[in-house]
Amino acid sequence: MPKSTFLNLAEEKKQRIIEAAIKEFVAYTFRDASINRIIADVGIAKGSFYQYFENKKDLYKYVLAVSATLKLKYLTSQMIEAKHQDFFQILRGLYLVGVNFAKEHPDLSKMGNDILNDGDSKFKAEVLGESIDMSNVFIENLLKKGIEEGDVNPNIDVRLIAHLITTFSISLNEYYLTQCKEDLDVMTLIEALLAFIENGIRIKRSDF
Repeated sequence: MPKSTFLNLAEEKKQRIIEAAIKEFVAYTFRDASINRIIADVGIAKGSFYQYFENKKDLYKYVLAVSATLKLKYLTSQMIEAKHQDFFQILRGLYLVGVNFAKEHPDLSKMGNDILNDGDSKFKAEVLGESIDMSNVFIENLLKKGIEEGDVNPNIDVRLIAHLITTFSISLNEYYLTQCKEDLDVMTLIEALLAFIENGIRIKRSDF
């Protein structure tokens, strides 16, 4: 994560660094991305960069965290009208909003897809860690609300199910990117995943 010297910069300068980093990481894989090109784009010295971040990976993880925060705010703002829907309707809506976010922010979407396509599982887990944690907490809160409102089986392990839903979502994205034909609608996969989740945790008469 960034050092205090970066956090204390003027917002305009921080944004220029973030935008230059996104531009570089979209154009090149993490391994081929160049700090020299980023600092040249921003117009800062290399020494200044290392006053802001430990290294390239530190910057990369920060940009991903910024992206995850932006997506979470986007999802939350788009789901305000969903407060009267049940858990499964909300989850379906979140996937739809997620697809729209990817369309509206193609650069951030490409960065995420590049990570999912990376063959280094250790690197993938490291750089996605904070984003996964944010997703887990978000889903946990939705599950708790679903339990309170009688949509979700109260006997489930909330933390485990939230983790599984996040993991399923990542796996679905990976599957779509690497295994599917170009003409397959992503919503077909989403509906299949939602049916699987709903069948497993929706409260049933037999649960009483």
